[in-house]
Amino acid sequence: MKTKKRIFKTITWQLLGLAWFMSYALVTGGDLWYTLGLSLASIPAGSIMYYCHEWIWEKFEHHKGEKP
Repeated sequence: MKTKKRIFKTITWQLLGLAWFMSYALVTGGDLWYTLGLSLASIPAGSIMYYCHEWIWEKFEHHKGEKP
């Protein structure tokens, strides 16, 4: 179940990031297609980094709860 939760959080994080970058491009008057391409290109790396971040924090929380 933890793996599914991590994957779901990773996907929602990436979708929010994509929406943020795209809205920022519209507001600042940047090139919409360039920003879309850049945002889409960052999804694989960002997904891996966020997934690993969640995995590390789960391990940290697990060890934090244990008594020495």
